[in-house]
Amino acid sequence: MIDRNNIEQSIVPIKMANLIGYIAQKKRLTFTDAMCYFYDSSISEKLYDENAKWWYLDNETLYEEIERERKKQPTAISDKEQQFIVFCIESYARRNSMTSLQAYALFRRNSLISFLRNNFEILHTQGEDYILEEIKLYLKRRKKA
Repeated sequence: MIDRNNIEQSIVPIKMANLIGYIAQKKRLTFTDAMCYFYDSSISEKLYDENAKWWYLDNETLYEEIERERKKQPTAISDKEQQFIVFCIESYARRNSMTSLQAYALFRRNSLISFLRNNFEILHTQGEDYILEEIKLYLKRRKKA
């Protein structure tokens, strides 16, 4: 008997790679920049939704959905918040032996960027060890929920 969920799970990464290539071509981005563009959207999670079957959609439709989503996002973020978030991503990546892109994807998937922005006033005054411990606790609580 064929395991349909296993087949769908196998197709999603291929669909993602094709979509990232499409984004790179459409936006005239490098593949790496297109990956960031893609993983910065909720489509990366929606493609694994077995009930919604997003992976059935063509690249143009998925791209348009990403564009609609990006237009809805608030872009106002201060320079200090940007620096702090990048510091957190880089520190986390270095401490956990991962690439910056892997850390960014983890932060995005777990809404850590919103957490850091919402708690910026308190966290940015703390040391690196304290901040990374808070990130670790936040991720641990998210897994339990």
